[in-house]
Amino acid sequence: MLESFQKTCIFLTYRCNLRCPGCNIVNQSVEYELSTEEWKRAFINLKSAGCGFVVVFGGEPTLREDLPELIDSLNGLKIPHTIITNGTVVRDRILYERLVRANPWGLTASVNELDIGNSIRGDLVKSSLGARMLYDLRRRGYPGDLVANAVIHAQNIRAIPALIEHFSSMDIWTILTPFNITSRDRSSYFLYRGIKTRLSESMMFKEEHSQIITTVRDWILTNWDKIKLHGSKAWYETWPEFIIRQDWHCRTFNYPAISPDGQFRPCVDRPLDRPLNVLELDSLEKERELVEAVERSTKFCPGCAWDHAALAQAFDNTGRPDLGKVCFKHEALEEGFELKKEHFLVSKE
Repeated sequence: MLESFQKTCIFLTYRCNLRCPGCNIVNQSVEYELSTEEWKRAFINLKSAGCGFVVVFGGEPTLREDLPELIDSLNGLKIPHTIITNGTVVRDRILYERLVRANPWGLTASVNELDIGNSIRGDLVKSSLGARMLYDLRRRGYPGDLVANAVIHAQNIRAIPALIEHFSSMDIWTILTPFNITSRDRSSYFLYRGIKTRLSESMMFKEEHSQIITTVRDWILTNWDKIKLHGSKAWYETWPEFIIRQDWHCRTFNYPAISPDGQFRPCVDRPLDRPLNVLELDSLEKERELVEAVERSTKFCPGCAWDHAALAQAFDNTGRPDLGKVCFKHEALEEGFELKKEHFLVSKE
């Protein structure tokens, strides 16, 4: 068993119906997407290997018509999961109702900006539709985990406290993902992070934003017990150190990703140094091979500031990766356990 296999992010497809400045996914392609039955076999392998949580991602995962059937499979295996969507599925009433009836463990919708006066605004249509989906599901009494996924950047960070408060008041969690881009000449090296343009560069955090980052960080820490925010207080304490430089590094296997064709990646952004398919993950030998490949492939990573990988790594640093499998389900940590700031500080040597 892979003790530190706390979660994995599966890209059902790279296809997407939106073009967002912080995402490079739509510029990726694979010759083949795993079939419905192949993904079901993949879920069995992930369960057997000890994966604690699955993030169903894309592209836009609702573009796969078999998504409700795949949710049924995850539920049948009792694998906690969330579907990360841009919310545009609410415009297709038939598919939306099929998705809700499948009863996913959790639904996470993208909402980057919000006017509290019931008026949605934002640079992306997904903020409007994502919020609309969350409002509808809360109104219905949807029993699963509801989450607003906000990409924070230089243009929206001042509005983030209001967004968190708003969704917390509706018993909806918020996940904050720091914006990250790369230069065009390095874009083939990264899968997920967006390519630098005039627009995306204006959204990237710089040293001049240090004060507002600290102010929002302090608001989060002060109001921690009154808000529903994914992550750990200790992670937010590191913001002034990592969110501008984007140079936090993971060092061990804990949060891999899987491409639409089934190939493992050490994270959402990097390829392995040699192919290894999730359908092959059916023996201890293959598990060891995967761990070694991930550690080799992340050795020279330039870093990021994404909370998902950082939180998984922090639990591994404490020697309690099993708690990470619980934490990602938005459940309380066991009494007496606390992630400290030093658990997130990973040597770059």
